[in-house]
Amino acid sequence: EVLAENLRQLGGPEARYDFVVSMLSNKAPDLLKPLFAIADTFIVTKPQSSRIPPHDPETLAHELRRFGCTAFSCKDATTALHFATEAKGNANPVVVCGSLYLLGEIKALYRDLTH
Repeated sequence: EVLAENLRQLGGPEARYDFVVSMLSNKAPDLLKPLFAIADTFIVTKPQSSRIPPHDPETLAHELRRFGCTAFSCKDATTALHFATEAKGNANPVVVCGSLYLLGEIKALYRDLTH
């Protein structure tokens, strides 16, 4: 809820976002519900490592589609980031959320790309 509210304040009431997301298997997909109203697309992936197994990306994407969301699955963070920023071909801001393990991977990818 806090992320959704902050994004609404940042982008305004009409802003839409593409979310790159991963969730550990001990978290319920319902936790993403506050983002539904501001989401254009969910790109679901999994981190390379984590202390708890992540949700399977295709299964989580399917669950999000059952909630009425547009959702795709990607095998890894690199593919998900590429899909969100280039292959999808729109101007929505990309937000990475969910697992801190995924955030760490995306941060490392971004650092490698900018150096």
